[in-house]
Amino acid sequence: MRPIKLTLQAFGSYGKKTVIDFTKPNQNLFLVTGDTGSGKTTIFDAIVFALYGEACSMNNKKDGAELQSHFIDLNTKPCVTLEFSEFQGGEDLIYTVTRVPRHVRPFKRGEGFKDEKETVSLIMPDGSEFSQNTKETDEKLSEIVGLTKGQFMQVAMIAQGEFMELLRADSNKKKEIFRKLFGTETYQNIVDVLNKRCKEKRTAITNLKTVCQTEVAHITIPENRENSERLIELKDDILKADNINFFSIEELLKELKILCNELCNEKEILSKEYSQKSKLRDEKRDEHNNAATLLGFFEQLEKAKKDIIECQNKENEMADKALLVKNINDAYEVEAVYKLFDSASKTLKVKQIELNDINEQLPYLKRNAQNAEVNEKEAKKFKEIQDEHYAKLEVEIKKELEIYQQINILKEEIEGKKEELLKAQNAAEDIEKVIKEFDENVKEWQEKSNELKDVNVALERWKNDKKEEEILEKELSEIKILHRTITDLNETAKLKEKEFLIANKNYTQKRDEYENKQMIYYASQAGILASKLIEGEPCPVCGSTNHPSPCKLNDMNKDITQDILEILSKEVDDLNKIREEKSGDSKRTIDRLESDEKLFNDKINKLFDRMRNSIKTVKVPFLPSIDGAIECLIDWEAINKAEGKKIQNDLETLSKLEKSLSSAENKKEELNKQFKEAQNRKIAVNTEFEKSNATLLNLEKNKKYKSEEVAKDKLANAKETKEYNDATYEAALLNLKKAQPEYDKCKALKEQYEKEIPKLITELEEKELSYKKILEERNITESEWKDIKKKHFKNEVDSLNKTIDEYNNKKATANGIKETALKNINNRKKPDLEKLLTEKEEAQKRFDDVKEKLESIKNIYQVDMESYDKLASKVEESGKIVKEYTKLDSLYNRLSGKVSGARMDIETFVQRYYLKRILNSANIRFEDMSAGQFELRMVDEEKAGEGKNKGLDLIVYSNITGKERAVNTLSGGESFMAALSLALGMADQIQENTSSINLDIMFIDEGFGSLDDHSRNQAVKVLKNMAGGSKLIGIISHVSELKQEIEDKLLVSKNEEGSHVRWDIS
Repeated sequence: MRPIKLTLQAFGSYGKKTVIDFTKPNQNLFLVTGDTGSGKTTIFDAIVFALYGEACSMNNKKDGAELQSHFIDLNTKPCVTLEFSEFQGGEDLIYTVTRVPRHVRPFKRGEGFKDEKETVSLIMPDGSEFSQNTKETDEKLSEIVGLTKGQFMQVAMIAQGEFMELLRADSNKKKEIFRKLFGTETYQNIVDVLNKRCKEKRTAITNLKTVCQTEVAHITIPENRENSERLIELKDDILKADNINFFSIEELLKELKILCNELCNEKEILSKEYSQKSKLRDEKRDEHNNAATLLGFFEQLEKAKKDIIECQNKENEMADKALLVKNINDAYEVEAVYKLFDSASKTLKVKQIELNDINEQLPYLKRNAQNAEVNEKEAKKFKEIQDEHYAKLEVEIKKELEIYQQINILKEEIEGKKEELLKAQNAAEDIEKVIKEFDENVKEWQEKSNELKDVNVALERWKNDKKEEEILEKELSEIKILHRTITDLNETAKLKEKEFLIANKNYTQKRDEYENKQMIYYASQAGILASKLIEGEPCPVCGSTNHPSPCKLNDMNKDITQDILEILSKEVDDLNKIREEKSGDSKRTIDRLESDEKLFNDKINKLFDRMRNSIKTVKVPFLPSIDGAIECLIDWEAINKAEGKKIQNDLETLSKLEKSLSSAENKKEELNKQFKEAQNRKIAVNTEFEKSNATLLNLEKNKKYKSEEVAKDKLANAKETKEYNDATYEAALLNLKKAQPEYDKCKALKEQYEKEIPKLITELEEKELSYKKILEERNITESEWKDIKKKHFKNEVDSLNKTIDEYNNKKATANGIKETALKNINNRKKPDLEKLLTEKEEAQKRFDDVKEKLESIKNIYQVDMESYDKLASKVEESGKIVKEYTKLDSLYNRLSGKVSGARMDIETFVQRYYLKRILNSANIRFEDMSAGQFELRMVDEEKAGEGKNKGLDLIVYSNITGKERAVNTLSGGESFMAALSLALGMADQIQENTSSINLDIMFIDEGFGSLDDHSRNQAVKVLKNMAGGSKLIGIISHVSELKQEIEDKLLVSKNEEGSHVRWDIS
C-alpha cells in the first residue's frame, strides 16, 4: 500500500479543499515541518481516518463531529479522499476511498442543525464502487491493506509519543500486542479451555464433597453404643474437613456397614416383641371398653327411674294445663264471632243517622241551586257588552302605542348612529396613525438587522472558543493529575531512600559481624593446628621444623563453628539482596519521578503555548503554573460565558427581526385595507343617520294622543272595568257549578241509604243468631269468655302446649331407656372400672416402649442404609473425577505459568520466537544508530519465569561495559533510537509473516529532538537506507537540523482560514 494523493476538506484544521500529492517528492524520505498546532499530525490522522474511520492516535481517538473543521462554515461537507496503490499480481492497482465523518449541517430551510451520519465510498481499480454499506467497505479496506488499524499504527503510522510504549511495556502488555499482530490467541485459548475444564472438575469435586458431607451428616449413630467411637470420629472429621478425603469415606463405609447389620438384627428381635405386646394391649383395651359400656347402662337405668318418678308427681298439673288450653281457644273463637255481630250493629246505626241529616238538608240545597242559575245568566249578558267595547278601544290604542314605540326606537338608533359615526371617524384616524408608526418600525428593524448580520460568524467563533476551552481544561486536568502523581512520587522517593538507608545499615552491621567472626574462626583454626605441632617435625602450613611462637588457642573462640559462619554468610547475602532491591526500588522511583517531572514540564509548557495561541481576551501568565492556568481559564470561561449569552440574545433578536420583516409587506397591505374599510364605514354610517331622522319626522305627524302616557292610562281604565265584570261573572258561574252538584249528590245518597238500611237490619239479625249459637256450643257465657280473654293472651297456648309435650316426651323416653338398660344388663354385676383401666394403661405403656424402640431402630437403619448406598456410588464416581482433575490441573498450571519458578505461559513462549526475529532485525538498526554501543535482548529463558512472567521483557546490552541493564535506564535519545529500531524490526517481521502485505509507507511523528547530532545522523541514515527502496517515509519534527539533512519537505502553516500545505522539493 502506497499513498498517491490525499484530499482534505473541512477536516480538522483544514478548512478549504487541500490536495497533497505524494508523488511530487524526488526522494522517498521527506520531512513534514511547521509550527506547533499548524496541522502536521492532522495529515496522518486523515490517512488513517480514510482507511479505518478513526484518527491515528491510540490514546486520543477522534472520530465523527470532532473531526469537522471550525475554519469554514458548516454548509461545507467535511471529507477525506485518499488515492493509493496496492501491488497485486505483478501490477499496481489504484484504489480511491472517500470518507465523510459524522458531522452537522444547517437545515436547508428554517433554523437549526441536522446530524449527518458517516459515509464511505471505495472506488475499485475498474472504476466501480465496491459497496454502499459502511461495514462491508471497512472490511474490504482492511483486506486490501492487509492490516488492522492497531497493526497499521505499529507498522506504518507511529503516532506522537506512542511508539515508545512497546519498548517500555511489560510482558503482559507486549503479549496483547503480539497476539493481534501474529495471531497467537490459539495458545491462550488452549489455556482458557484447560482452565474452564479444571473449573468444571473442581466444581464437580466440590459438588461431590457437598453431597458426601450432606449424606455423612444424615448418618445417625445410636447413643451409648459399643464400638461406635471410630465411626463417630470419622463422621466428625469428614464434616469438618475443607477438602474431601475419599479414603476416610471408604473407611467410614466399612464401619457404617457393620452398624447397619447390627441394627437389622435388633430390628427383627424388636418386631417379634412388638407383635406380642400389641396383642396383650388389644385384649386389655377390649376388657376396659366392655366394662365402661356396661357401667353406662347401669347409670342410664338409675337416671330413667328418677325421671319416671318426677313425671308421676306432675300428672295432675299437666291435666290442669290441658283444660286451660281448651278454655283459651274457645274464648278467642267466640270473640271472633262477637266482633262480626258488633260491627254489623254499629254500621246500621251510622247509616240511620246519616239518612236523617240528608232529609233535613235537601230542601235548602234545591233553592240555592235555582238562585245561582238566575245570577249566572244576568252576569254573563253584562260581561259580553263590556268585552266588545274593550276590544275596539284596545285595537285603537295598540296602534297608537306602536307609533310611539317606533319613535323611541328611531331616537335610540339616531343616538347610536351618532356614536357609531364618531367611532368610524376615530378608527380611520387611528389606522392612519398606525400606518405611519409601522413604516417607522420597519425602517428601524432593517437598520437593527443590518447591525446583527454577522452574529452567526460570532457564534461559530464562540463555539470554537468553547471547544478550545474544553480541550484546555481537559489538558489542565491531566496536568493536575500528573502533578499529584509527582507529589506522591516525591514522598515515595523519600520513603524508598529511607528504606534503602535502613537496609544498607542492616547489611553493613551484619557484614562486619560476619567478617569479625570469620577472623576469629580462622584464628581458632590456627590455634588448633599449633596445639598439634611437635618440635623438630614440619608444620603442615609452612613446613618449618622450628616453632618458636605457636598460636595459642583461646577458649572463647571455640563457640564459633563453620556452620555458624555459613548461617551468617547467608544472612549477609539475604540482607545484600534486600539492600539491592531497595536500591533498585529507590532508583526506579527517582527515574519515574524525573520522567514525570519532565513530562509535566513539557505538558504545562505546551498548555501555555496553546493558551497564548487560543486566548486573546485574557492575559496569559508569562511563567507556566497550574494556579496561573486555572485563574486564566476561569477568567476566559467567564468572558466566554458572557459573550455566549450576548450572542444568544443577538440571535434571538435577529430571528425576531427577520420574522417581523418577512411579514412587514403583508402587514402593510392589511393596514391599508383596514384604512379603506374604515373610510367606507364612515360614509355608510352617515347615510343611515340621515335616513333615520327623516322617518322620525313622518311618525310625529301621525300621533292622535298628546302622549304615550295618556293613551296607556285610557287603556288601563278600560281594562280595569273589564276585569271587574269578568270577576263578577266568574263568581256567579262558580256558585252555579257548586250549588247544583251539592244538591244532586245529596239526593243520590238519600236514595242509596233507603235501599241499604233494610239489608243491614237483616244482616245484623243473622250475626246475632250466630253469636248466641257459639255460646251455646262452647258452653260458655259472655262474661266468662271475656274474663278468660282478659287474663290470658292467645300466644300463651303455645307455651302451655310445649310444656305438655315436653312432659309426655320425657315420660315416654324414661320408660324406653329403662326397658333398654334392663335388657343390656341382663342380670350382670356392676364392674370395677378403675382396676381394668390400670391394667389397660400398663399394657399400653409396655407396647409404646417397644414401639418407640422399634421405630427408632427402623428410622436409623433406613437413614443409614440410604446414606451408605449413596456414599458408595459417589466414592466410585469421585475416583474418576479426581484422577482427571489432577491431570488437567497439572497441565493448566504448566501452560498458564502458574508453577513457582516457571511463570512464563505457553503463549509468551511462542511469542518469544517472533520477538527474537524482531530483535534480530531491530538490532541491525539500533547498532547503526548507537554506533555499535547497544543491543536489545530478551530476558534469559531461565529468568523469564522467576517471580512473574518476564518472557517478553527487554533488556539492553552495552558492548562497551559488557553488562546488561533495564530498558527504562536508557536516556531519552537512547530510548527513541531503541523504540524506532524496534518499530522497524516489527514492521519487517509483520511483512515477512504476511505475504499479502505490500506496505510501502511509514510515518513517524516527533522524537528526534532528544537525539544528539551523531545519533540523529545515524537515525536519518537508517531511514534513508529504508527509503532507498520503495518505502515512502515521512517524518514530523521541529528539529531545525533535520531541515538540512532531509531535502524534500512538506511545509505546513496555519492562519485564520485554517491550515495550508506546500512542497519544498530539492
